[in-house]
Amino acid sequence: MLGSSGHIQSLVNPPGNFKARYYIGARLPEDPDEWAKGAVENKGTWWDHWIKWVAARSGNERPAPKTLGSELYKAGEPAPGLYVHERH
Repeated sequence: MLGSSGHIQSLVNPPGNFKARYYIGARLPEDPDEWAKGAVENKGTWWDHWIKWVAARSGNERPAPKTLGSELYKAGEPAPGLYVHERH
């Protein structure tokens, strides 16, 4: 997968951005130009593709926990965290 924008913009482009494009190539040759020749252009952001891909591999959805932490991993400080208010 290759985004059509710079590395940061490709990450933050939200789903539904009609200006965005990304490319997917099934083969992975050593020469990137060869990969580009076989890649397929897709409209939208790569998030659209990734959301479907990860959903197919994630199992059933379940409700979010009502409280943070567990017996093994205790919840930390409430946001934004005490470290934000500490002065050194």
